[in-house]
Amino acid sequence: MISKLLFDKMNEDLVCIFERKSPVPTAKTNSFMGSKRSLDERFERYLYVLQKLEIFLSQAKSDNDEIAMQSILFRLRAQAMGLSSFFDAIVKEAENVLRLDTWPEIPEGYELPKHYQDPD
Repeated sequence: MISKLLFDKMNEDLVCIFERKSPVPTAKTNSFMGSKRSLDERFERYLYVLQKLEIFLSQAKSDNDEIAMQSILFRLRAQAMGLSSFFDAIVKEAENVLRLDTWPEIPEGYELPKHYQDPD
């Protein structure tokens, strides 16, 4: 299990690779690259709110309070959409870096070296 979050480090690596590979200097205005806020903290906040909403949903279910359950489900849905957008931004950033024309072609039959692979 991973003991610490990785989003800030991943963002640093993406920015570094993008700057290294980009033929022209670019402003960091993309969703992650331009973010001033810690991505790890943002992710932790999403999880915290989801955890609280689950507690409230469980309580509303126990109380058989359908109006509260419905209201909490709307909030849960909105929070989950935010978390989905968080991961969509990672996909977009990786795609932005991969779209740069400065990458070498991956040879046919290429296999990732073992020291980059999970030992499990």
